[in-house]
Amino acid sequence: TASGFDNLSTLALDAVNLETVRIQSRGFMSDISERIDTNFDTIVHGTNSAEVVWEIMNSQGKLDEMTNNANAQRRHKWKAIELPLLDDYDTNDWFLIDSMAMKESLIWHEGVPLELNQTVDFDTFMQKFISYFVVGWGFRDWRWIIGSSVS
Repeated sequence: TASGFDNLSTLALDAVNLETVRIQSRGFMSDISERIDTNFDTIVHGTNSAEVVWEIMNSQGKLDEMTNNANAQRRHKWKAIELPLLDDYDTNDWFLIDSMAMKESLIWHEGVPLELNQTVDFDTFMQKFISYFVVGWGFRDWRWIIGSSVS
């Protein structure tokens, strides 16, 4: 964007890159280029990344380090959502979400509420049922998610 921030990353999921993406989220700006307050608190990942996410969330020490320094990610109280469908597209991709902003930004619109009707065939006494509805979905803002498309 003109302000120099976006919601795309290419970093693989590990503790260091998670912190890098979290810091990236703190630089998000509003439409008038003022810094906005974000609270990215949820990691969405595929099944193949489940072990990495568990280690990031639960290890007391830093991963793969002999000095066993404290794991700073443990204090963030991350929530994790395992989405096996992600593995159908790429086993390395993951997302970081601000769950409160997501609830405010995603829209579910019910254009025509559920209509039910039925009829009976006079000759066979077979009942026929019909249901009809129209729904749609979208979003108001993109600043609630950062996607990491690992190459």
